[in-house]
Amino acid sequence: SPNGYSMIESTHLQYLRYIFCVKTSTCKMMIYGDSGRVPIHCEIESNVIRYFYRLLSLPNNMIVRKVFNTLEQLHHLGFNNTWYSKGIGVARTHQLPLAPLIVQSADTKRKYVKSKVVNDYKTQWEDILSSQQYPILRSYKLYKTEFKLEKYLELKNSSARRVIAKLRMSSNTL
Repeated sequence: SPNGYSMIESTHLQYLRYIFCVKTSTCKMMIYGDSGRVPIHCEIESNVIRYFYRLLSLPNNMIVRKVFNTLEQLHHLGFNNTWYSKGIGVARTHQLPLAPLIVQSADTKRKYVKSKVVNDYKTQWEDILSSQQYPILRSYKLYKTEFKLEKYLELKNSSARRVIAKLRMSSNTL
């Protein structure tokens, strides 16, 4: 549910802010960018698409596939609030085909879908950094060019990590 998703996402961000020791008002794009982590919804969307493909590849005589086919029929009749409708929406958002992917293994399929969803998020992140939508990101984008885990987060000295994080994310107290 959207409420459950937002609670999980909020907890994830709260945890990352705690790890960085930054203010709760720190821009989430900076937090995700320095940590190299994507929002949890990317994992959820990846799982939805993979499950959608799995259902499509099942034989039509299985009960699960029959339910899936019924949801598809309801979708085509205009009932757009079904699991099938949501699955199609997620697949279209990431420009993935609505037919099952033909690949060698389930692991290859999983990696392909996940990389597509993560790359779409990274592109969105880069677009937001490039836009003038958030003035706080103007200085951040001068030294942050790539969506990845920053080297300073691997420092053993935790106070040094905190100071660098606060400086990079403009979250220091004045």
